[in-house]
Amino acid sequence: MLINLKYYLIFVIVIFLTLGIGILIGLNMNSGEFLESQKTSLVSEIEQEFITLRNQNNYLLSRLNETDCEKNMYYDLSNKLFESYTYKKLTDKNICIIEMDSDWVYTDISELVEKAGAKVTTVITINSYDFDQADIQEFTNSDLGINNIFDKLVLDLCLQLDSQLLNKLDSMNIIDISNIPFYKSEYIIFASGDNAKDQKTIRFIDGMLKAIKNFQVKAVAIEKTDIKNTTMNLFKKQRISTIDNVDEITGNISLIEILAGAKGNFGCKDYADAMMPETLIDLKKLEEEQEN
Repeated sequence: MLINLKYYLIFVIVIFLTLGIGILIGLNMNSGEFLESQKTSLVSEIEQEFITLRNQNNYLLSRLNETDCEKNMYYDLSNKLFESYTYKKLTDKNICIIEMDSDWVYTDISELVEKAGAKVTTVITINSYDFDQADIQEFTNSDLGINNIFDKLVLDLCLQLDSQLLNKLDSMNIIDISNIPFYKSEYIIFASGDNAKDQKTIRFIDGMLKAIKNFQVKAVAIEKTDIKNTTMNLFKKQRISTIDNVDEITGNISLIEILAGAKGNFGCKDYADAMMPETLIDLKKLEEEQEN
């Protein structure tokens, strides 16, 4: 009886072990099928997401191309309108340009004002601000009202057209000069660089502005939008018109307007009072003229 009971217990244990093994095998098989199903579903979702992103990318590229076409169209239109608006607006005006930093070139400004009808008498590029050298100071003459080198420089550029000082400065590599002016200039354009913190630059600006006021020569200061150390505040304090975005179409218009008679401080930086002058076409006034 005990033996039979022993075999019976062993038989029951074997049955349960067999069931456990069967269940375990079944679970493993179902788990493999589940994982395979999940993997297939995940791959399908990724493929669908990729297709969606590709379609969106193609759409955005298409819109970008359309935007570029529109941008080019408006750019060409604005240039044509600008040329029409400024055509002969500066006729009979002689202008001198002083580039105050040899690292910043303003060749396009000469082309700009000449297209508007002005004549650029000369372009001077400052290489060094060592204007206090003895060889230069000999050009001053207080008896003639030339109290300092800046008086002499303004006179030579704008009024009396004496080339001795300019040639001397050029030979000393203090300046580069495009040509000796043969016409008197009524306007000086100060094309600023990124050297506003230099004390010699500040002294030069101060001296030139005093000379300009002494001899009643008109002036405007310009700079490009990416110049960080602006000098526009120095000119603004002396009530000189300024433009801090002359490399933009609005800055081009402001420059032409100032040379034509407008005044103010224009651009997009802190020292600007407005984006552009208010002397542009007055639509209300134009309508009234048409009605009359």
